Amino acid sequence: MEFTVYFIHQQEPSGAGDGPSLRWASIVPLTDGTMYLVGTSIGLFATYALDTTVDSTVWVQQGATTIGASVVDMIDYRTTDGTVVVATHSSGIFSAIIPNIATAATNVVTSKFDLNFTNYPNPFSDMTTIQFDLKENAYVNLCVYDETGRLVKVLVNGAMVAGEKKYNFQRDILSSGIYYCTLTCGGYSKTRKLLLLQ
Repeated sequence: MEFTVYFIHQQEPSGAGDGPSLRWASIVPLTDGTMYLVGTSIGLFATYALDTTVDSTVWVQQGATTIGASVVDMIDYRTTDGTVVVATHSSGIFSAIIPNIATAATNVVTSKFDLNFTNYPNPFSDMTTIQFDLKENAYVNLCVYDETGRLVKVLVNGAMVAGEKKYNFQRDILSSGIYYCTLTCGGYSKTRKLLLLQ
């Protein structure tokens, strides 16, 4: 197997270096091609075509007025509705809809990673139990966010063995309102709405 190396070049003063550090990359299948998203130390960049001759791939900055030059730590997308979510180091979480994300891959993802992701009770006033069935050993990330996209709690972030998993999410000092719990595992990513009552 061969890999081709691509470089993102930023205009910098002479002798300042070749470009930003890369933090995350996602290959997004579209109905009419492919989008390549790269999170860097100076923002989010995208291209629709990787040029294998020299390093002439054209990378276009995304969200210049929102994400700007923030460090992008993670990118994820959902084929069911075209949602793309970008997590930055210090500026929060951003999302957008790409309407032509290919949905053909959805059936493959669902059949391989049918994790029965749920929580009960919902709504809840003190504690809710978040549950999923891990079919095989995998790296799992399970986090809760508030309505503004601010990270509230990391429940899981690491390698796990297969089996049924349950985690209690306590109210603690949280105010009532809507929260979102996102489970990411391999090709599976799903978000559940949690309603916290008074």
